[in-house]
Amino acid sequence: MTFLSTVGRGPQDLAGDAGSEAPVPPKLTPTRRRSRKLWRRIRSVAALLPPTGFQWVRHLLWHGSLLPLSRPRTLTHHLFLKMARDRDPLLTVTSDKLAVRGYVAERLGAEFLPTLYAVLDSPEGLLDLDLPTRYVVKATHGSGMTAVVTSDGGPQRAAVAARARGWLARRYWRKNGEWAYRNVPPRLIVEEFLDGGDGGSPPDWKWLCFGGRAALVQVDFNRFTGHTRNFYDPEGTPVALRMYYPPGPEIALPATFDAMRAVAERLAAAFAFVRVDLYTLGERIVVGELTHYPTGGNKSFDPREWDARLGALWPAGGVPVAE
Repeated sequence: MTFLSTVGRGPQDLAGDAGSEAPVPPKLTPTRRRSRKLWRRIRSVAALLPPTGFQWVRHLLWHGSLLPLSRPRTLTHHLFLKMARDRDPLLTVTSDKLAVRGYVAERLGAEFLPTLYAVLDSPEGLLDLDLPTRYVVKATHGSGMTAVVTSDGGPQRAAVAARARGWLARRYWRKNGEWAYRNVPPRLIVEEFLDGGDGGSPPDWKWLCFGGRAALVQVDFNRFTGHTRNFYDPEGTPVALRMYYPPGPEIALPATFDAMRAVAERLAAAFAFVRVDLYTLGERIVVGELTHYPTGGNKSFDPREWDARLGALWPAGGVPVAE
């Protein structure tokens, strides 16, 4: 059993120099480490501030710079302001890992979804389910609360149930002020395990879309063992870019690459920005989730210029300018 602890510039201009080796992310300075430690200590007090004040303080202590409230320039700026100001109810629907299934089925069809085995309000319900040998358990109200079971049995289920009790007790949205999760009912869903062909999970194709157009593709490999990550432009050209994890293997684009782009853009059409996470299994495309605040805005691109390049693609008026 394995756990996941879990402007004018268009997308065609974002490829950069794919021929150079991906740079190494810069290490945090002692000052930045101290400021992030301070943020963790005062986060519960900062939560008493209005949402924009909370995000302003968080950006200052986490990224070491002021958050421009009226003229955001980078993707990170936009994500922080989206958390503070965008109250579109559809954000809640599509962040809920159960409710998003209806959104996907309505726009694409149920065949783009993993098989759903159960919906549970309590982890104890997991103990008596009739399940296949391999399956995935997720909490609906946040990110990183996932257990992948590859060999089912009584001890495995008990271990997942114990972990899931902690998930359901957690107010996930509070950590970074991720409003879209605030009103999602804490539940568990049990879904099909997606086999990448070698018995492990398939690569996770994450499409960053602005105004319904794909701009960048992030591909995560071996998310549960030896996580690596590559980036591509929407045409499939490798991009020399890193975010947190080291580069992954060189791979041939799947035959479904263009179809995945069409799927991602269809699901993204309703939003100024969203990341659409997909899997491809042969000719089958499966929607994993829609992510409105990737990494909570906490991770940095390397080279850092990419933050501004992607921020320039954010549609004008995409987020309200006042609470």
